[in-house]
Amino acid sequence: MPSTGSSSSNANREGDQAASDLVVGVATYNHARTVRRLIETIRAALTGVDPSLRARILVVDGGSSDGTRERIQEVAAANGDLRALSYAVQPDD
Repeated sequence: MPSTGSSSSNANREGDQAASDLVVGVATYNHARTVRRLIETIRAALTGVDPSLRARILVVDGGSSDGTRERIQEVAAANGDLRALSYAVQPDD
């Protein structure tokens, strides 16, 4: 019998501690003043999600120059449910 999404999810849950059932992704650029509040708002919304699901927040910074990346890293360091990625924008040739 072919495996279903739920058995695959269960396998991930057992074999991969970093696996998540729900990921909320957010792209940012120069939002240093508001990114912490955004993350808190998302986290509050996730409190209503089925507690058996493991929820994570993924914040991707697009090369901000206003300290957004550093703010995201501060929040990520204090919260295990947050992952942060950033990349530098390449200048046009």
